[in-house]
Formats: sequence, structure tokens, C-alpha cells
Amino acid sequence: MITTGATLGIHHHPVQTAQDAAAALAPLAGRFASLVFGVGLLASALLAVPVLADTSAYVMAEAFGWRSSLHRPFQEAPKFYLALLLSLLVALGIMLLGIGPIQLLVISSIAGGLATPITLILMMLIARNPQVMGNYRIGRRLTLGGFAVAAVATAACLLYLWQTLVPGGQ
Repeated sequence: MITTGATLGIHHHPVQTAQDAAAALAPLAGRFASLVFGVGLLASALLAVPVLADTSAYVMAEAFGWRSSLHRPFQEAPKFYLALLLSLLVALGIMLLGIGPIQLLVISSIAGGLATPITLILMMLIARNPQVMGNYRIGRRLTLGGFAVAAVATAACLLYLWQTLVPGGQ
């Protein structure tokens, strides 16, 4: 992501459509840029859609204490399979709203990036908690390292927000 952002950003190439993203590959892929981009986009979609839908269903099932497994038949885990269907319907609804795939990728990447420090801090707190981890909790050096990484990620997020939201913040 950093390389792509630096490459597109330094040349001031705004990417709003799939055609813009394919054109950005032209220096690397030449006349095959559209083909390379199309194959990559199709491959990522074929991997991402089932993984994201399954993950959403598993998270809902875990949160509500439902039976969950793709190895179980529908009769044994109906709420899990309905959650899976709901995840796919939400994705379909987003698609029908007409939000462009590139814009959606950018928005989801930004949201994921901004959530990273929170996730890191929660992971560190869980990893240090003896009630959760028992004898397997992490030591002080790893804790310090983990919180240092969380601090760097937080600083990067704050810098991004400053540059994005504050006029003249660059």
C-alpha cells in the first residue's frame, strides 16, 4: 500500500476508477496493464468475497454463542448460515448503491488503517492479561515492543488525519 500510494501520489495520479488503476500499472506492465489489473482484481475478488462473508458469519456466531461451522449442515447451524447470507446481502446492497469499487477499497483501507492502533492496543492488553492467557501471557520486553508498535501506528494515523482534515496540514 505504501509503495502504491507513493507511486501514485508522487505523480499526482488520482485513482477514481478501475481504468485509472489499470493505467497506473502502465509503466510496469506496458500494454498489458489492463489485463494484469483485471486478473489481479478478479483473483482478489474471488478470494475476498467468501473469506469476508465467512468471517462476518463466524464473528456474529461467536458473539451470540451460535453453533458455527461450514462443516455442519444447515439444520445444525441455521443462524450461522443465515448470518453468512446476511453478509452476502449487505455486500450486494453496497454494490447496488453504486459506490465504485476503487472508492470502496480506499474507504475500507482507510477505516482498517485507522482501526489498527485500537486493535494493537487491545491485543496487547489481552496478551498481558493472566486471566485470559494464564501461563502463556507475554513478557515485559514483548509488551514494550508491542506498545511501541502501537504508538508508531497511532502517530501515523494522527499524521494522516492531520494532513487530511486540517487545511494546510501538509
